[in-house]
Amino acid sequence: MSFPLIVYYGSGKGKSTSALGCALRAVGQSMPVLLVQFIKKPQVSGEQRIIADIGIDFHCAGKGFVYESMSKDQKALHEQSALEGIRFSEEYLAQHDPGLVIFDELLHAYEVFPLLREQMLQLLAQATETCPTIVTGKDIPHEIGDIATYIYRLDDEKEPQDMLCIKGFHY
Repeated sequence: MSFPLIVYYGSGKGKSTSALGCALRAVGQSMPVLLVQFIKKPQVSGEQRIIADIGIDFHCAGKGFVYESMSKDQKALHEQSALEGIRFSEEYLAQHDPGLVIFDELLHAYEVFPLLREQMLQLLAQATETCPTIVTGKDIPHEIGDIATYIYRLDDEKEPQDMLCIKGFHY
């Protein structure tokens, strides 16, 4: 049986928050949840500080956002972290039976690490054979859009351009 692949994408805020809302519902139904955050640094986002306390299995597979201006060596460190996240997820899925899996910022990792794309698609196939799976990120590549069951776009309708990130809201 194949379970749904749910995508939250777009330029707006709330993609990770929407996925975490699903995680809260799953935990509330006594379902085990795995959250793997690609790209994001450890101990920066507020959710990273509490998810273990509410019973969510968590793995940080990021070192921060990846920029075009990064050196090749810097980008390679980020790519290695993403690869480790893929391997962790594969092993976790082989050994556990989660009720929900979330790959936060996988869409961004897919965009910036083309050498890992095939492995990411294989990971999504493995995960959706196990349970409903959620991916988030700004842009949705057609390869993932084609296999998605649900696609939700979050866009900014109104957002001040000069406002700094607000702790507890943006991170």
